[in-house]
Amino acid sequence: MITFTKLENKTIFGKDFTPFEKNNTLDFPSPGKMAVLYGPNGAGKTSLVKVLQGDEGTSVAFEYEGVSYTDPTLLFHIISDQNNRNIVQGDCGDFLLGDQIHREEQLNKDIDSGFDLLAEKIINKLKEYGIKAANSPLLDLITDSTVQGILKDFPNKQSKGKNNKSVDSLKLLSNFDKVEITEEEQTKLTALQNDIAKKNDSLIRKIKELATQTLPSIKGFKHIDVYSEAIRILEHFKSDDCIVCDHPIQWETLVKSKTDRRQILIARIEEEHRKGIEAIISSSPSDDPFSMREILIQALDTGDASKLIELCALFDYFEKLYQSLVLSEIAAIVKKEESLISNMEELNKLIAGKLELSEEDELYIQSIIKDSMDKDLKLLRNPETKNITIRVADHDLLGVERSKLPLSTGEQNFLSLSFEFLKAKNQKEPIIVVDDPISSFDSIYKNKVVYSLVKILEEKQCLVLTHTVELLRLLEAQYRNCYSLYLLNNSEDAENGFIKVADNEKKLIISLKDLLKAFRGEVLGEVKDQRLFLISMIPFLRGYSSISGDQSYETLTSLMHFDDRENKQQIDLVALYLELLKPIDFVFSEPSEVSGEDILNVELLDQEILNVNAFPLLNKTLRHSLTYLYLRLMVEKKLKEKFPETRRCDQLGAMIGKAFKGKGRDAVRKRVFLTSRKTLLNEFNHFEGNLSIFQPAIDISDQALKKEKREILRFVDGL
Repeated sequence: MITFTKLENKTIFGKDFTPFEKNNTLDFPSPGKMAVLYGPNGAGKTSLVKVLQGDEGTSVAFEYEGVSYTDPTLLFHIISDQNNRNIVQGDCGDFLLGDQIHREEQLNKDIDSGFDLLAEKIINKLKEYGIKAANSPLLDLITDSTVQGILKDFPNKQSKGKNNKSVDSLKLLSNFDKVEITEEEQTKLTALQNDIAKKNDSLIRKIKELATQTLPSIKGFKHIDVYSEAIRILEHFKSDDCIVCDHPIQWETLVKSKTDRRQILIARIEEEHRKGIEAIISSSPSDDPFSMREILIQALDTGDASKLIELCALFDYFEKLYQSLVLSEIAAIVKKEESLISNMEELNKLIAGKLELSEEDELYIQSIIKDSMDKDLKLLRNPETKNITIRVADHDLLGVERSKLPLSTGEQNFLSLSFEFLKAKNQKEPIIVVDDPISSFDSIYKNKVVYSLVKILEEKQCLVLTHTVELLRLLEAQYRNCYSLYLLNNSEDAENGFIKVADNEKKLIISLKDLLKAFRGEVLGEVKDQRLFLISMIPFLRGYSSISGDQSYETLTSLMHFDDRENKQQIDLVALYLELLKPIDFVFSEPSEVSGEDILNVELLDQEILNVNAFPLLNKTLRHSLTYLYLRLMVEKKLKEKFPETRRCDQLGAMIGKAFKGKGRDAVRKRVFLTSRKTLLNEFNHFEGNLSIFQPAIDISDQALKKEKREILRFVDGL
């Protein structure tokens, strides 16, 4: 059982649905675990489907198995109606599997091209930050191992990021805020970036390594700068005259002397530190914004490593700033690719929803579809891509123009819907919503569709939406007592919601045998107004006399059409009822002789023709039937009185055409008004052939019927 507390889709559902407190429960009884919701066109079935699939602008709240929900997608899997399910352009891939193969192909193309452009932008941005290869030491500054792994894939010449072409990867890369830096910070960042890019020759890494060790205190080590600069100048000019004061010097002797003194200072450094310190002193750039060389020399000269430790902390700060800046720049690029991420999410959803066939599913396909179509059908599956190849009579189906398929339209529709049932069978959602499953099928395939529905989805709870009584009969024929029946009502100032049809009336809807049996017995015991009951039964009795070949057909017909000569003729309805239906052990309380004129004098109120507690739907049906009959007779009478040329017409449609002939605006308006009324031109086809007495009552609400009655009577009064 599922109980709704709210149902909203813009203004389509009335106030009774928010909050939804009455007629708000659907039951899925065993053994069939199926609920059927009957609603005529315009009742809101399509809108209900949109709510249950969580469309934008809809809202729902319900309780199922003791748990409250507001997200319908957790519980409902939708199989759309025929029109929405089979909109196909090109080949029949989408049509057969419902997996939107064409959309999948287009998404793949869009994603490939979009990702290639994105990857190029990311690769170029990484180059701006010194990252030119997957093994760049600068990538080690990215501390999140997952993010680092993703970024490493982009400068890889083979993959160029394709190993991380996923929604999760792109969303992770986009999850960083913008970073602002000063000009001074940019100078230091550039120096840090250039240095760390040198891998093993990075001075920063050497200093950070030295900072973790105990360094010697070497007094006078600060002079090493003087010695180094003096050696550089002497070797550059190679002059025996001093370039400052012109005094004679021996430059080679001086070079050797200063080199020896320099080496003495260097030699006092422990050998394990010496190589790194020499590299820092000799390789430091002249435009070093961190003053690495000066700070290191000062630390060795004084034995105070605090400045060196501070320098390493500064390196750490700028390494983090480098990481933040790189990630913010990459995030800015990815955030601009919303359509790419949206396409990837849509593709993931399509792939996740693809049909996966178990061995049992294949047997279903073989036994149900193959036998029903009387054609050899084979299925070939790719377990990795979930793609299916279908062959019928040694012809491939997927990728083939529908017009070239070796299948009739009915076979195509049947195959498509059967795959939809199989797909639904394998979904995690417990409730399958099937919208109008037999529309667009001929009489042969309707029965096959219902069999497939019952057989394939027997383990699921199914909510079936329909606007045809035929589906109710077909379900009962396939699996007796397999469903509960509800009427969807959504009218202003009416009893709205899911109106449960009691079992005693459900069987009358789906079984003519049970209906006739009821009219011969239990219904008669619940009659409240004998005269109105017999008048309201006239259309049904005429239909029954037609299929049974009884001679009373013409007599009953005379009561359903207005005729100046016959309309005052009294017909004994009790005698006709007894003759046609032959009730057992029942006697009517009094004769009921009725003429057409008498029917036109009936007051159309909300009379209780039958006991509403015993037969609420049948009582409503008889009231509707009475109203239909009254309105037809009234319109025919007025037309024949006003337009003599209509008196030879036997059918109301012909009368309307004669009365309002021509192309004038007024004639067209009046023709359209009368021919568009549900109550007039149906010619009581519900009762001819299939004797579906309930159809008028479940296809139009009480409020809608009252409105139409008022409009028709106002129209005829105005003639």
